[in-house]
Amino acid sequence: MAKPEQLVGASTPDGLAEALVSFFDRAPAEEVEVRQPDGSVTVQCMATWPPVPVDFACAHGLTASELHGFAVAKLPDGQPVYARLAAAYVEAQRVQARRLREGADAGWYDAAWIAPLIAACRWRPVPALNAGREV
Repeated sequence: MAKPEQLVGASTPDGLAEALVSFFDRAPAEEVEVRQPDGSVTVQCMATWPPVPVDFACAHGLTASELHGFAVAKLPDGQPVYARLAAAYVEAQRVQARRLREGADAGWYDAAWIAPLIAACRWRPVPALNAGREV
């Protein structure tokens, strides 16, 4: 497991905190320009790939386990070691769930796989921030 002091730039706990919520706050669909055989270009709306923690972690040189571990690391008094990252981690979970519901409501995602996808993300609770409730 990487040690936080070995991380640099956007991969430090504070850098991760800044990037985490925006990574998960992606629209469930986006407009894409598609070139037609006649040379014209049309704009089509396409579903986006849902963001998951492993993709975020890999983009920052970490494993998903390392990301989860840093986010839930606690001091002896129960407070987060990396408070900004812990808060962003909790918010990213909420944003992900909201965006997936929006995508299902709009017909971009199959509602039947939203709960299994969120479960597969293996989000961990951050009790000091959410009063012991899992998000």
